[in-house]
Amino acid sequence: LSLTYESCMIIFAFLGYIGFIFFYIFFKERIFYKPKIFGFDGITVIFLLPNLHFWSASIGKGSTIFFAFGLFFFALKSPFNRIIPLLIGGWIMYMVRSHIFFVVMIAVAAGYSMSTKGASIITRLAILAVAAIIMVYIYDDILTVTGFADESVFDPLVAHRASELAKATSGIDITNYSIPEKLFAFCFRPLFFDAPGILGFIVSFENLLYLFLFISILRPKHLKNLLSSDAIVKTCFLTFFGVSLALAQITGNLGLAMRQKSQVMILMMFAVLKLYDIANLEVIRFNALRKAKREKFIQKFQPIKA
Repeated sequence: LSLTYESCMIIFAFLGYIGFIFFYIFFKERIFYKPKIFGFDGITVIFLLPNLHFWSASIGKGSTIFFAFGLFFFALKSPFNRIIPLLIGGWIMYMVRSHIFFVVMIAVAAGYSMSTKGASIITRLAILAVAAIIMVYIYDDILTVTGFADESVFDPLVAHRASELAKATSGIDITNYSIPEKLFAFCFRPLFFDAPGILGFIVSFENLLYLFLFISILRPKHLKNLLSSDAIVKTCFLTFFGVSLALAQITGNLGLAMRQKSQVMILMMFAVLKLYDIANLEVIRFNALRKAKREKFIQKFQPIKA
């Protein structure tokens, strides 16, 4: 198109901006009771995190895939009424990173199959059927695109990719890491002690917040609410976990990890805020019930007026 570098930057930054708008609508449509993070509005804190804006405002796959994620999950709330945004988001996701789209389809199928809340039986069956058909249809293409069609070269290819990325300035050798260690490195590093430069040090504060929010999920009350949550919450968390698991196997570079995880960390933070939201609802219901009982008790023992 003979566009200048600056024009391309504006176009890709605009895509990332639109992605944020769709994610913001998605959050506001699903979160009702204003969960707090350190006393501040949780949604406001999440949408002011600099790393998300930094990597979704530059030329490359980051802003495009972020836009696709925002469009897709915005439409997932009401897929039959928002079928066009759903198809556009899914198509862009597939064209940019087909293996990530495959993981998302698995997360959608698992999320809706494990949930009895937030969707009718017809909706759940329809989404499961469509997800299954898409996965069968694109499976061979994904193996071809990623180079994993030959299973005999899968492990050596992953190991080679990880070792090559480890040679960069911000690289770490993850070839001997266990799966939990790879996931931790991908999601929560750098953490001050291994920050690659000023940008890495700034990102460490954000990673510390990610770690704090993730640990909060492990509380028994939140784990119980996660297991009983609706299909959207489970789909978001499973997408975060599945994409992180896939990318963590080869991302032995903290700079690359900071860019790649920006597309899915917002889904993890949505799941956390929704669990906080559910907890706030439980508190509101408990206080309302206690108030009703107190008023009933007072009325029962009030002296009868002459």
